[in-house]
Amino acid sequence: MTAYPKKTLLIKPPLAKLVVASHNEGKVREIRDLLAPFGVETMSASELGLDEPEETGTTFAQNAELKARAAAFASSLPALSDDSGLAVDALGGAPGIYSARWGELPKGGRDFNYAVARVYEDMLRVGGMDDGANTARFICALSLALPSGEISTYEGKVEGQIVWPPRGKKDLAMILYFACWETAKHLPR
Repeated sequence: MTAYPKKTLLIKPPLAKLVVASHNEGKVREIRDLLAPFGVETMSASELGLDEPEETGTTFAQNAELKARAAAFASSLPALSDDSGLAVDALGGAPGIYSARWGELPKGGRDFNYAVARVYEDMLRVGGMDDGANTARFICALSLALPSGEISTYEGKVEGQIVWPPRGKKDLAMILYFACWETAKHLPR
């Protein structure tokens, strides 16, 4: 594992260019769309030919920092990374930081519907779909790193429960099975 300097981020606006430290084109598109109104030119780690670092952290924040630091160091540009996933109480917090890996298919590739089916089957096996036992949360950590080593990391959680059958848009598989308590709605809109 490469050791990067750890400093608190002191960035001065405006931020003109930013590497989205991800090889997930859907995630890159989302971040690009969010930053476009602010005139921030974004490029993905894959567009720059950057390697995808191994996620060796034990928390979402650690993995987000690892990816942001690696991209900032390799590109000499500010880099934004996220790490996110679903933590299900009945499964001891799983899939957690391994949410994407739960979607890995035996013959290669990823399918998040497969991941959610695994979550659901495991919850049934442990009685996790019983009343009150289906609590879960989405966790997302965002890290913004500068090539100098300065970094800021933010983490958010949305509390809710696993629901069945799925609801919402098919392209957001993990969210189809999650009802958010704060909004009393199913995600997505």
